[in-house]
Amino acid sequence: MLSCQKLAKSVLAKSHSVKGMTRAFRSGVHKGAECRKDIMDKLSIPSGTHTSRAFRLKDNKRLRKADTQATAKEKKRRQAVQLVRTRREEALQDLEGITYEAGGF
Repeated sequence: MLSCQKLAKSVLAKSHSVKGMTRAFRSGVHKGAECRKDIMDKLSIPSGTHTSRAFRLKDNKRLRKADTQATAKEKKRRQAVQLVRTRREEALQDLEGITYEAGGF
């Protein structure tokens, strides 16, 4: 992953199109929306109050989600959901039988 400054320099140096800028954004952004704001500043694209607020809200949401997923309680919840999903699939497979066989046309 690239840092914000390196990403902004690479965007300025390498991309001459919107497609190139989009690819650079997707490949190197790892600090969230704050990095996008830095890149917009480097590209002389002013960010208004609504854009800044949206970036801040998006970062806060991402950080809250990361904090939640890091807890043991959340890990147990995800495992329970996966177990229920697996058991439901097994029950359907037992009820329906094999629905796909290689070369079984």
